[in-house]
Amino acid sequence: MLFQILAAVSTVVLGSLMILWFLAQSIEPRSQHLSLGSGFHVSASGSMAKPRLDFFNDTVYGPYRGGIISVSGSGGGGGGPDTTYYFGDVAGIYYRYFYWRTGAVWWTLSVSMFYPIVIACVVPVAWMIRRVGKRRTGFPVEVNVPTQES
Repeated sequence: MLFQILAAVSTVVLGSLMILWFLAQSIEPRSQHLSLGSGFHVSASGSMAKPRLDFFNDTVYGPYRGGIISVSGSGGGGGGPDTTYYFGDVAGIYYRYFYWRTGAVWWTLSVSMFYPIVIACVVPVAWMIRRVGKRRTGFPVEVNVPTQES
């Protein structure tokens, strides 16, 4: 029963991801995002060929891709960041982190939608394989073995 519920939830998540895939090309992440807290936002972006899920903490500047030369009037203090960590688009994953001495922090994590779609497919596919296996072999078969009572 729990496996069936998990399969149903995974199927709903998979359907939602497929809808996001088609909508990603028309979504503006800074204005159209889901806020899961004051510093954690999720959106979709990209094209039909490269849809992405973006996770970021700043709705004014995020999801951020590129370099910062100078930012005026922001928490960054008017200059470039003191520390920058990043790695480019490696295997569909992009990460960027900026830190200023003033304490301002901007980060962006962008993931190819391929990964969550594959993960969401695992449980429904396993459920279907299990169900087809039961039909073909008749497994599991409940057997009531009579006990001898003296």
